[in-house]
Amino acid sequence: MKHSINLYPLFGAALLCSLVSIGCDKSSSKNSLVPDCEKDAAASTWKAIQGTVLKKYKCVDCHNDTLTEGGLDLRPEVAYNNLVFAKSKTAGYGESYVVFPGDHDFSLLYKKLEAKSLGTALPQDLGEGMPSGGLAGLNADELEAMRLWIRGGAPETGIVEGTPNLL
Repeated sequence: MKHSINLYPLFGAALLCSLVSIGCDKSSSKNSLVPDCEKDAAASTWKAIQGTVLKKYKCVDCHNDTLTEGGLDLRPEVAYNNLVFAKSKTAGYGESYVVFPGDHDFSLLYKKLEAKSLGTALPQDLGEGMPSGGLAGLNADELEAMRLWIRGGAPETGIVEGTPNLL
């Protein structure tokens, strides 16, 4: 009599772990921008964006409680509320939002990230692409993760489909 082992539960558990560990690198050190897998795996796409994009590109250096370029404070404790459904303070973009959940084309943040990353032009009164300060634009995966997060409703919690392998 042969015994067979059902591997589907093991595969499901491995898949779940990979989703919960979004943006995680087991070889990360304490100085890494990526969360330590064993202690602080990103629980959501938003947390992964904070742990990779916002930190890596030093957004808080110019957007904080004392230096609010564009009227935007991106410190971790206030960033989400200052981005999602927040009215843009940038002149020339009309009545717009920094992040308009569901549509990256109506999200000024995405347009600025896209301009720097892909070299697309912004209207002159919108300033420059982001990040500034001589930093390179987001890589293709990071930009796509931002697009998917916004298109997915820009949730503060949960994993947006398609983002785990990008961040």
